Amino acid sequence: MDVENIQRISEKEIAEKEQAFGYAAFARNEFESAREHFANAVHLDDDNVTYVLDSVSAYMAMENYKQCIDARSDSSC
Repeated sequence: MDVENIQRISEKEIAEKEQAFGYAAFARNEFESAREHFANAVHLDDDNVTYVLDSVSAYMAMENYKQCIDARSDSSC
């Protein structure tokens, strides 16, 4: 494995942890915190569409529909 692949694996692992933190916050109805964790996951692994969908779910829970639409087309959500 080269250094770039090792770094990529690490970023994917951190993204998974951010997603888990987001799910925990979502379960506590802390939707803004959840959205922040999901957005962190997107920034770390923008190939995983699940993180974008998680962000959209948090926006939906906050009834922030404009951001929901924007997040769908913008991976920097």
